[in-house]
Amino acid sequence: AGEHERQGAERLRLEEIAQAQAERGEALIRLRRGVVVGVAILGVMLLATAAGGVALYQVNGQLERVSASLSERNGALSAAHAELERVATALGEARVAATSSELARETQSEELAQLRERIGRTGALLARTEEVPDFGRQGPVVPGDVGIDLAFAAGYSSAEDFLLDRSITERNARGREDGYPRLHREDSTRECREETRVSDQNGQTVEGRVAVCRNDAGEWVEVPEAAAPERTEDYRFSTKTRF
Repeated sequence: AGEHERQGAERLRLEEIAQAQAERGEALIRLRRGVVVGVAILGVMLLATAAGGVALYQVNGQLERVSASLSERNGALSAAHAELERVATALGEARVAATSSELARETQSEELAQLRERIGRTGALLARTEEVPDFGRQGPVVPGDVGIDLAFAAGYSSAEDFLLDRSITERNARGREDGYPRLHREDSTRECREETRVSDQNGQTVEGRVAVCRNDAGEWVEVPEAAAPERTEDYRFSTKTRF
């Protein structure tokens, strides 16, 4: 009986040891499974981190490209704005020029109206000729009431030029009668006068009349091809040129 009890106690102790080992094995298995699961989770986290880094790098590259594109667009917008400012400035200048041109046209229209009023009924000055003076612009003139339109038709830019050429022609005609040379048109725009000059020709003293005009420097110089002016002062048109 004592041996039987001792064996029973030994069997119980062995069963307890076996049960403890089984429980320890199960705990090790659970621990191993936990370690595997943890390693797997850590690997997944590492993979996710790597993927996130790659995605972040790609996003950063896209952001840089977008920033460069925005910079280019800003530069283009700045250039367009500068061009618009230049165009606006040019338009302003053109508007000012157009206004000036309009004012000039109005002034010319007023002057033309005044010339029409003053010269439109000066046929008496032109009735003595049937042809425009020969200054490179030929054209018929009808004796009688001659106006500014006829002067334009004859090739003159203004009736004043027309009348000036007519005046020079009349003066040259008188000059030829008196034996004087011709008066050129460019001489008619300067202040001229008559002077008596004494010269020595072939040992003889010769006294004659010559025409002298002011040059650009204001000096009186002889004009060989100019007719001797009349002794009376003659003011021509609006230029107040004295002969």
